[in-house]
Amino acid sequence: MFNEIETKRLVGRLQILSLALLLILVYSCTKNELIYNTAIKDKFVVCDSLDLSKGKIHFSANVYNSSTRSAEVTDPIPTGRLTTIYAYTISENSFFSSSVKYISKLKGHLTPITHPMVLYYGSYALYAVSINAPNVAVPEFVDGFASDIQNGIDYLWAGVWNVDIAHSTDTVNLDFNHCYTQIQVDLVVEDTISVKSVASVMLTPPYIGGVKWDLFNSGAIGPTDSINADKNAMVNMPFKKTAFGFRSSYVMVPISVEEAVYFTCVFEIIIDDEIYNRTYSVNLPVFDNDMKAGYAYKYNLTLQRDTVLYSGVDVVDWNIIDVNGSPLIPDEVN
Repeated sequence: MFNEIETKRLVGRLQILSLALLLILVYSCTKNELIYNTAIKDKFVVCDSLDLSKGKIHFSANVYNSSTRSAEVTDPIPTGRLTTIYAYTISENSFFSSSVKYISKLKGHLTPITHPMVLYYGSYALYAVSINAPNVAVPEFVDGFASDIQNGIDYLWAGVWNVDIAHSTDTVNLDFNHCYTQIQVDLVVEDTISVKSVASVMLTPPYIGGVKWDLFNSGAIGPTDSINADKNAMVNMPFKKTAFGFRSSYVMVPISVEEAVYFTCVFEIIIDDEIYNRTYSVNLPVFDNDMKAGYAYKYNLTLQRDTVLYSGVDVVDWNIIDVNGSPLIPDEVN
């Protein structure tokens, strides 16, 4: 007969064996402590059990570029975008997750960098994060948050819930939203002058200290509530010549304020036959005290010989940029 010590040892060995079998069953999935956060747990799919059959997942991807959302129109995700996709499911007693990295080698399609996402049959919540620029790595998320967040980067997020994996091969479509807001500056040159060259367009950006990227809350970043007025913190706004003058654009953390707050936009421009830059400065109000994620705001300016005039702001579609960060003119976007 087993004595008490031997019995405890046997029970311990059986517990270890059971744990090992459980780890084998869930393939590469790992337990995530987020299960203890009920606010987050409610966002996941609850399953009684997982089928032991497995399905390989293919992904297509699009991006919402319409601010007005009057029509649910998306554009295929451009090539070269790195993406991380997370899959979550909660069984009755356990919580499992998996993540795989992808790249858009073809427009609108995601290709696994090392291996595809393979999931046991069941129901999942899928979250995807990407950067809308070629070959820029996505920040790492810890407990559902990424903290290495900066202005000037077009963060993308997509979420799909109750995804049923029931075939050896399934295709899931991801519709990405912009997590930041975009400011556009259209500078019309008055007929009485000509622009010889533009040295720079600078902007005082929103303050971003302490802002995090929330994986589970619709990819929310911010908003912040202030402008970084430090002249040394001004950021460069890439610009491009247009038929009417120049267009600049910049993506930044959403901003919501209780009273009027202004960006400062500074232009360094040589006009006519002059040889030195002229410095033009103009204050631009935060639109309606609330510049939202996924929305683009076009500020209309006119360059005169001695000043820049501000004439209003419009809510417009997202301004797509080229590989150098410069805004594309509509007829160039293909």
